[in-house]
Amino acid sequence: MKTTEMDPDNIRPWSAVYTQDGHYLGQVGETEERFFQVRAPMQPVYWLPLRAVAQVTDDQVSVAFYLDQLIEYRRLSPAA
Repeated sequence: MKTTEMDPDNIRPWSAVYTQDGHYLGQVGETEERFFQVRAPMQPVYWLPLRAVAQVTDDQVSVAFYLDQLIEYRRLSPAA
């Protein structure tokens, strides 16, 4: 699926984040210029690039990768 750089204002805090294969990752925390924070249950907070976002609705963010690809996108901070 083709993804494009998203405007952080389109991603609302507390929206649920899901992978392409339907796995729940957590909820959106903060957004930065090119990244958004994921508050995952029972895990440390991490950041994903906005370029990985496939679709945004009022209460959900879908990323354009599968759960087994998460390690390739996950960052401990937006500057990492």
